[in-house]
Amino acid sequence: MGMLIMMLNVSSPGSDNKGFLGNVTMLRMARLLRLSRMCRMARLLRACPELSILIKGMVASMRSVLTTLFLLLIIIFIFALLFAQMTVGSEVGDERFKTVPMAMNTLWLYGVLSLDFAEDLADALSKVHILLACCYYLFVLLAAFTVMNMLIGVLCEVVSAVASTEKEGQLTSYAKHKLNQLMKKIDKNGNGQISKHEFDLILECSEACRFLHELGVDVASLPDFKDILFESGPSDPDAIKDPEEEDIELSISDFVDLLMQLRGTKSATVKDIVELRKLIHQVHKQTSEISRKSMMVGDGLNGSQ
Repeated sequence: MGMLIMMLNVSSPGSDNKGFLGNVTMLRMARLLRLSRMCRMARLLRACPELSILIKGMVASMRSVLTTLFLLLIIIFIFALLFAQMTVGSEVGDERFKTVPMAMNTLWLYGVLSLDFAEDLADALSKVHILLACCYYLFVLLAAFTVMNMLIGVLCEVVSAVASTEKEGQLTSYAKHKLNQLMKKIDKNGNGQISKHEFDLILECSEACRFLHELGVDVASLPDFKDILFESGPSDPDAIKDPEEEDIELSISDFVDLLMQLRGTKSATVKDIVELRKLIHQVHKQTSEISRKSMMVGDGLNGSQ
């Protein structure tokens, strides 16, 4: 059966042979099944993350691109209407601006996409009236130099933001994978959680220190943040825990997220300021509680005397 379909498929395109299958040339549409090979693109995207960044950037900037092109279409239509009305009866009008769609096509080709023949078109318009040449130069200034460069700027900004987000996500994934490998040597109880004692073991491991340094974390000052790291995890930032408690543990995912916030290149955000206020409030509350207990103990001693 497969051989029969292939024989019918290779028949000459100009033949009028019609069998029970009708026009056998339609069987060539089956070749579109080859598009299923495009699924291999997923492997290519994983192997080349830059390509993935460009594609995601194009998708993210689609709305901005469509808005910019709509603005460009309005400008082209306005100037096409002007040139179609003002060049009636002239040679350049009959050749390039006879109708509004023809004028829009001329402006799109010779005023936006390609400026190679802009001088010739401007000379032809100047023979009709010098103001038409000025209007053409104004159109080029608005469309080709302003709107198109604005579109390039929007694309660059969106792709830059997408690239930053993607690189941050890839770095976080790499950090979690690397830390999982290191925890196989350090995690004695095998629960996949990081305690304060295991955190000290991580800082004592030279391989782990090099890895943290690659992430941009200041390893020398990292021990000073041990109490902060194990006070409350990101899953429950409002929880107040006893700093003397030793069985506080963090998952590897939460621990990496906290480490990524401690990098020197990380800019402070509103979330960081809010967490700092919570920390100050928590420390102040604990200090006040200790002072109150000390005063009560002092008053008790004075009363006993």
